[in-house]
Amino acid sequence: MHKGAGARLVLKSLSGEEHTYALRFNFDVTNNEAEYEALLAGLSIAHKMNITKLRAYVDSQLISNQFNGSFDAHELSMQKYLKLLKEVAEKFEHFELAQQVWVEELPNKAIAGELVVAAIEEMQPNWMDHIIANLCNNTFPEDKNEARLVCIRSPMYIIKNDVLYRKFYYGPLMRCVGPAEA
Repeated sequence: MHKGAGARLVLKSLSGEEHTYALRFNFDVTNNEAEYEALLAGLSIAHKMNITKLRAYVDSQLISNQFNGSFDAHELSMQKYLKLLKEVAEKFEHFELAQQVWVEELPNKAIAGELVVAAIEEMQPNWMDHIIANLCNNTFPEDKNEARLVCIRSPMYIIKNDVLYRKFYYGPLMRCVGPAEA
């Protein structure tokens, strides 16, 4: 990302104690580089905590397979990361790296359900009636003062899908409501 990137890592002891860290990278990284950076940061933290035996889980197939020798590191940056990872891993009495990915399939978007809005019928006349009549039929109230106000106010409104909205120069359309709906 142009404003930096980040990662999350969790250190968990055999007793179940967890330490969660949020990392913010103030430099440009690719996804694979960010995976390596997070793993190396976690190993550094674990080493500072005097942890001697460590099993690290990554969700990166690339890192896991490069470390165990199944994949070659072709890019120079990946070669450097892999070399550093192997050097850091040797600092531990026992080090194991495993790939672990939890996959959950989502059948629909979280917002896929249809939004149902109950229509409210305004029973009494209200402030919107003359503006709606003017916009739909170009009609005005009989009272001259009221007609003048409708003439001034109507250009500030729009009707979309039978709903009255207030227009603003900057900003979204604002839905108008009558007393019952309010």
